[in-house]
Amino acid sequence: MKLVKKLSVCLFLMHMNIGATILIVGPSVIKLNRNYTFVVSNILGDTNDDCLLNVRLEGLDNKDHSTVFNFTQPVHVKPDTNEMVTFNIANNLPNGRYRIVIEGKQPSTSSTVNIYEEISLYHPRFLDDTRVFVQLNKPVITPGEVLKFRVFVLDADLKPASSHAKSVSVEIYDPNRQLIRQWCNVSLHKGIFENQIALPPISVLGAYRLKAMENDHILNGKVFEVRNYDIHSIDLNIYPMALPLGEHQALNLTVEVNNYVGKPLRGNLTIISSNIIDKSQTWYVNGIQQIYLPFRGKLRMLYDRSAVSLKLTFTDQFTNRTVAKELFVAVYDSKHKVTINKRILSYHPGSPFTTRLKVTYQNDEPAENVTLQVVTKGPDDVYRQNCTSNRNGDITFSMQTNKSTVIDSFQVFDGNISIARGWFKKVDGADLLEDKFIKVELLTRVKFNRMIKLLVTCSHNMTILLYYVISKENVVGAGFFRPNQTNRYSFQLLMSEQLIPRSKIIIVTIVSKSLIFDDVDLSIDEFGNPLEIKIEENIGEDGVDPGDEIELGIRGRPGAFVALAAYDQRLMQQNQDVSQIFFHDISFANVWNMFATPYDRNMIFPHSSKAKLGIFAVVANDTNRIPGLFEYGSRGILPDAPRLGMPGPYRTDFCESWLWQNLTIPSSGRFELITAVPHSATSWYITGISIDPKYGLGIVKKAATFSTVRILFILDHLPPSIKRGETILLHFTLFSNLTDEFEATVTMSNPKGEINFIDRPAADKSESKIVAVPPSSDTPVSFLVQAMKLGELEIRLNASVMQGIISDSFKKIIMVHPEDIVVLRSKQMHFDRDTPSDQSFDIPLFTKKKAKNTSIQLDLTVYPDRQSLKVLQNTCNLSLHYDGFDKSIQINSNIKQNITIKSIPNYVRHVSVIVACSSAQGVIKINWQYRLNLIHFEPRFNLQITKLGTSSKWMKQLNICCNFVPRKTNNYSNSTLVEVSIPIGYAMDSHNVVEETTINPISRIEILHGGTTLQISYNHIGDEMTCFSVFVYRRYNMPIKRPLYIKVQDIFRPELNAVQVFNFH
Repeated sequence: MKLVKKLSVCLFLMHMNIGATILIVGPSVIKLNRNYTFVVSNILGDTNDDCLLNVRLEGLDNKDHSTVFNFTQPVHVKPDTNEMVTFNIANNLPNGRYRIVIEGKQPSTSSTVNIYEEISLYHPRFLDDTRVFVQLNKPVITPGEVLKFRVFVLDADLKPASSHAKSVSVEIYDPNRQLIRQWCNVSLHKGIFENQIALPPISVLGAYRLKAMENDHILNGKVFEVRNYDIHSIDLNIYPMALPLGEHQALNLTVEVNNYVGKPLRGNLTIISSNIIDKSQTWYVNGIQQIYLPFRGKLRMLYDRSAVSLKLTFTDQFTNRTVAKELFVAVYDSKHKVTINKRILSYHPGSPFTTRLKVTYQNDEPAENVTLQVVTKGPDDVYRQNCTSNRNGDITFSMQTNKSTVIDSFQVFDGNISIARGWFKKVDGADLLEDKFIKVELLTRVKFNRMIKLLVTCSHNMTILLYYVISKENVVGAGFFRPNQTNRYSFQLLMSEQLIPRSKIIIVTIVSKSLIFDDVDLSIDEFGNPLEIKIEENIGEDGVDPGDEIELGIRGRPGAFVALAAYDQRLMQQNQDVSQIFFHDISFANVWNMFATPYDRNMIFPHSSKAKLGIFAVVANDTNRIPGLFEYGSRGILPDAPRLGMPGPYRTDFCESWLWQNLTIPSSGRFELITAVPHSATSWYITGISIDPKYGLGIVKKAATFSTVRILFILDHLPPSIKRGETILLHFTLFSNLTDEFEATVTMSNPKGEINFIDRPAADKSESKIVAVPPSSDTPVSFLVQAMKLGELEIRLNASVMQGIISDSFKKIIMVHPEDIVVLRSKQMHFDRDTPSDQSFDIPLFTKKKAKNTSIQLDLTVYPDRQSLKVLQNTCNLSLHYDGFDKSIQINSNIKQNITIKSIPNYVRHVSVIVACSSAQGVIKINWQYRLNLIHFEPRFNLQITKLGTSSKWMKQLNICCNFVPRKTNNYSNSTLVEVSIPIGYAMDSHNVVEETTINPISRIEILHGGTTLQISYNHIGDEMTCFSVFVYRRYNMPIKRPLYIKVQDIFRPELNAVQVFNFH
C-alpha cells in the first residue's frame, strides 16, 4: 500500500510499502536569500536498506512554462538516519512557479524508480527573511513639530542587516499621497536608519504614511497623524459586573471615569446607540457608576453567544470635554463552554466509541464538578448520558455500539442550552478509530541556552518516536528515539539561539499502521540579546517632581547598541481602536508574534493531497532628546528666570515623548544615565531596543514606568486654539496631595497685554482667585478672558498655598486665529391694507455659507407711514413666525413698535410676517446679523510677503507689500491697519521698520505683546503697491514651529480685509 500525507505546518510525504517507510518533511514556502531545508527520514521501516533519491528544485516560467531555474541534488539516506537537505536560495531568484521534484528508489525494492513526487512551492516574489520595524517618536504630530523615526532592518535571525546587503529607501507621503520626503539607499548603522523631518507650520492635516522600501516593494511602514490635537486626559472604562448571560435579559455595567493621573471625573455618560435599546440614555457619573441596561427584546444568539454594541460619550461637567468610545460586550447562553477533542468524530459500528471533552468557564478556567448532558443522535435513535467533569474540567464520554448503530450528530447541553456540537463519520475498521492519541508537553520552563525536558504520552506502546524542530518557517532540527514499547517517553533539547523567540516541536509515531502526531510550542519571552531598564533611586507613590532628574540603570550585552525612547502614557489612547500600523512604538509582543506559526490542527494531515500547505510567518503591524526645555540663544538671560520675590520657574516642557537617544553598553554590561524629566504631570514609560551583531535584537520586556506629580500642581484644560476677541472660559484643575485643606491663590498673569480679563479693568496685568482645596483632592478654577493678539498666545498660571511656601507655575502656548466680525443685513417692506384680510411676507435670512455656526440675531421694527392719509387702527396686529415660534405686537399711528429676537437657530433661513389690519399703511424693516470669520471674506487687498536671509543666523528680514482691490474706479481704503504677528521666541522693534515705498507714508508704528505683534497704520492705501520691511531677531528656539499671521484691514469698514498665514521658519 502506498500512502501520501501532507502537513500544513510542514510538508510530510510518506511512502509506505510493507516493511518500508520514507518520511519527508519540509516547508512549502521558498524565499529569497535564505536556505531551503527539508528532512528525509529512513527510520519508520523494518528494513535495513539505503534510500537513494534525486531532489530537484526547479522554477517554471509563468507564461511558456520553460525552465528558469533548475538545481538537482542527490540524497543518500542510510537506514535509521535522518538526512537534512539544503538548497541555497539566491537573492535574485527569477519570478515563476517553483516546485520540488523527488524521485528515487524505495528501500527494500528492486525497482530503479518507484518514488516520484512533485510538490508545489509558494514563492512570494519580493518576500525574503528581512525583518523591518519602524519606530516613531509620536503617533500624532502638530504642524510645526519634528517627527523622529528609526527604521530597523534585520535578517531572519533578527541580526542587523548591512547597507551593502540591503538597498533600503524611506519615503513619507502626505494624506493626498504626495511624496514629501525621500531618503534613497540609506546607510545602516547597526542595522538602523535614524532621521527626522520638521513638519511645516502650514501642513496638510490628516494621515501621513512612512514607508520602508526595497526595489519599489514595501518592507514595512507606519502611519502618523498631523493635526491640531488635545492629548486625551479622560480615561473611560466600562466593564460588566458579572458574566453577561442571555437569561439575565439585561446588562449590569460598571463605569469608571478618571483623568490621566487617576483622579475621578464627574459628568454625563450617554449611550448614543446600541442594538439593545430604542433611544439614547444618559447617567450622571461621579468617578464610578453602576448602570442597568435591560434588553428591548430577546437577543439572537449565534454559536452560543451574542454581541451587544455600545456607542458612548462622556462629557466632563467642568471642562465640557468629551470622549467617545465604542465597545462590544459578549453575552453568553451559558457560563460554561466545552471543547470537543475533534469536531469530526469517528465511530465503527460494533466497537465502543470514546471521546474527551474539556469543560471550562467562559474565561477558560477549568470548571470542576459540572454536570452536563451529552446527546448523540441518529436517524432512529437518541442516546443521552449525564457526565460530570473532574477537577481539571475533563470528561471522558463513552458509549457502546452494535453492528446496526448509525450516529449522525453529537451535542452537549448545559440544562436546556446547547453549548457544543460535533458530527460523526463512520470508518470501516476498528483500527481506524480515533482512540489513538499522542501528546507532548513541557516538564520544565523554557529558558534561553538551557535544556528543556519534554514528556510524550501515547495511547499505545510506541516503538519509534520522531521529532522535528520548526523555527522561523524552516526545519532546523530532527531526531528520533526508540521508546521500547512504552507509552510514555521523555527527552531533552537545548533551547538554543536558533530556536528563540518561538519555535515548535512536532512529534510523530505509528500506531496500528496509522501515523499520529502532536506538537508543542516553545515560547520564550526574551531574545538572545536581553535588555533591562530600571529607575535606580527609590520612587515613592507620589512619583517624581516634574523637571527633576532621574537615574536609569541600563543592563545589556557589552558592546550592544541601545536606542532609547520615553513616552507619555496618554499617547497610548491615540492608538485605541486602530490597527498596529498606527502604533508608534515597537513592542516586545510585535516582534514575538511575528514568529507564531498558526495552523489548523484538523488540517495537519488533510485527506486531500491538494491542500494548501506551508509555514507562513505572521508579521504584526505594528537618541537625541526632543527639544522641550527651550534652547535659549545668547541674547540675554533666560526668559522668566526666577527673581527675588517671584514664584519658582514656570513649567514649560510639556513634550509627550523624550529620551530619544542612543548609547553603547560598556564592557561592564551596565550603563548609568542621568536625565531630566519633562514638566508634565503625567505617567511615563521608558523603553529601549538593543541591537548586537552576534546576538541580534533585544527589546525591553517590561518598560520602566513612573509618574511625575507635585504636592500641588495645576492641570490645564486648554483648547488647542481660540479666536481673537472671543470671550472664552479657560478651565484648570488644581490638585493637592496635602493631607489638610488649604486656601489656594490662583493667578493668571498677562505681562505682555495679550489678553483681557472680562469684568476687570483693561489695564490689569493679572487676575487672582482664591479657592478651597480639600485634602488629597482637586478643585476647579476658571478665568473668563478675551485674546487680544493673533498667532501664539502665552498662558501663564501660578497657584500657591501657605503664602507661597508651596506653589506651582506653568506656561503654555495656544493658537489664536483671526476674529469674527458682525455682518449686518436688512430688508424693508411696505404694507397697505384696505380690506380686513391679512397680508403676509416671507423674508429669507441670507447668510454666507461659511458663517459661524451659531444663532442669528434679528430685530423687526414697524413704522407708520407718515405720508399716508390712512390712519392705523388700534386693532392692527403684526406677528412674526419661524420654526414654531410666534410673537405678536399691536401697532397704532403714534408709537414705533419693534420685536427683538436675540437668538434664532442657525438652521432657520426664513421668517414670516403677517399684518392683520382693516385699513392701514406702514413700513416693516427687518435687520439681522451673523458672525463671519475674517478669513472667509473675499480678500480686498493683495498681500505679498517674502522672507530674506541676513548675515546673522539670529535675524530674519520680512518684506510685506499690499494694495487695495477696488470694485469701482478711484475707490480706496482709508485708515488702513497692517498687522504682523510673529511666533514667540522672536521679537521686533519699531526702529527696525523700514519704508520701502513713499507714495503712502506710514502714519503710525506700534509694537505690542512683547515684540511679537507689529501694527502699522496708513491714512490711505489705493491700488498702488505699498511696501515696508521689518527685521525680526530670534531670542530663543521653540520646540514647535508655528506660522505667522498677516492681516490688512480697513478700520472703518472691517469687511474690507485680507488675511494670510505665512510659513515663517
